[in-house]
Amino acid sequence: SCVPKKIWEAQTDGVFEASPILNQYIKSVDILLKKQNGVALFVDYGHPETAMGDTLQTMCSHRFVNLFETPGHSDITAHVDFENIA
Repeated sequence: SCVPKKIWEAQTDGVFEASPILNQYIKSVDILLKKQNGVALFVDYGHPETAMGDTLQTMCSHRFVNLFETPGHSDITAHVDFENIA
């Protein structure tokens, strides 16, 4: 399951975002790094621990904007769940 046990057990009506494709990608990077004795450094916005909450953000001119206010003129991004990919 893409949803960690602590999130299932939280019993809240909050939002939780999961990315099965990200998990597959990180596993393939891990396999490649182990084969080549490599390392990786991931730097991005995100949370150090998996938590409830909406991470989807839209930015325009260095400001947060509503996703539907400036379609085609804003950047869509999301926080990284670093605990999940560690």
